[in-house]
Amino acid sequence: MHNTWEINAFYFFEEDKIVRLKQNTGLAAAMIISFAVSAAGCSTGAATVSTEAESITEQAEVSESEESQSEEESSSETKMEISSGTSAEADSEWVPVEEIDFSARADVMIQNEDGSLISMAEPYFESEEVAEGTWQIRTDGDYMYLVEGDDEAILIDTGYGAGNIREYCETLTDKPLHYVINTHYHFDHTANNAYFDKAYMTAESVDLATIPYPSFAGIEFPRNYPVEVIKEGYVFDLGNRTLEVIEIPNHTAGGIALLDRKERILFSGDEIMRADNLTLNCSVAQFAENMAKLEAVRDEFDQCMGGPGIVNAAAVDDFYMIANYILSGEGTPEPASSGNANSGNSQTQVHSAEAETETDQIIYTRGRVRNDDRDVSEENPYLVTMTYEGVSLTYDSRMIESEIAE
Repeated sequence: MHNTWEINAFYFFEEDKIVRLKQNTGLAAAMIISFAVSAAGCSTGAATVSTEAESITEQAEVSESEESQSEEESSSETKMEISSGTSAEADSEWVPVEEIDFSARADVMIQNEDGSLISMAEPYFESEEVAEGTWQIRTDGDYMYLVEGDDEAILIDTGYGAGNIREYCETLTDKPLHYVINTHYHFDHTANNAYFDKAYMTAESVDLATIPYPSFAGIEFPRNYPVEVIKEGYVFDLGNRTLEVIEIPNHTAGGIALLDRKERILFSGDEIMRADNLTLNCSVAQFAENMAKLEAVRDEFDQCMGGPGIVNAAAVDDFYMIANYILSGEGTPEPASSGNANSGNSQTQVHSAEAETETDQIIYTRGRVRNDDRDVSEENPYLVTMTYEGVSLTYDSRMIESEIAE
């Protein structure tokens, strides 16, 4: 995986302490950022250097030599990266899993769009090529996207369905597939990261990724896979096709979009959920800033491909418009209806509940948030909805210009 940054950051957990490492692109070794710097004194305008200064210089040279030796020893070791689990150490000899065992939930059924039922433990995949070298894929949870360049392919998000998603993707592309990019930390986007050599995500996502929802009780999802932390401006080079990271956190902290200039696509995760309405978790001002970032490159994409599906990129223009309308002080919002209100980082604003039955059989609807997993936070009385020119934003009326102070 190539990128246009000269410096990347890696992290790993060691005895509950986070150690930050710095790696210069093109070097195999990671160098510890924090180290003691020795200073050597010198005489200005003098022909000779004092014995004390020479001694200090010699000590500095020894320190530099030891540091160099330490770096050489570091280069001979396997690169240390992060475990996304807060209590697990990074696995320096990581081997992707071949199967995540769903048998603990084999008695739970999933209802497909055609009404058919299959066990939650049975692998299920569906895909559609939605652009050249671009596949929209669903197992369960939200959609994910396989993106192919001339040299390699990469998966955007991993869903939470049973089955080896990497092996399935390898039936769609003949390009090498090693890595996944997570647009945010929610479980329906990170559950199957362990099938890959490494996951890329923002720093805010690391501690929260691949934490199972209640409906997955009894299933173990590995969290000690390697992670590389990315941020604004990071570029994935797949070979004659690049994906650029744009941070636009609203749905969750650390939420990103990926700009594909070649195919004119913005892979938007869950940040652009619908074309005509959205619920904010951030302030209106922050959301306006997010949309301004997208407007700055708006002439380079025509579609937003995200977890809920594909929407026309004109939605970005509309959301930018209404955010600024709210900030202008014009218009009067109305109290948010309970069906549209969402006070936390919940995904319930888009999806409906699972199929209801009168028996003891648990049946979930594929691709929809399950009642067991819903955000049950108290209703927020400060939520209001502003509608302007056919577009609606629901937001906390206390969070116009800034977040609520804690």
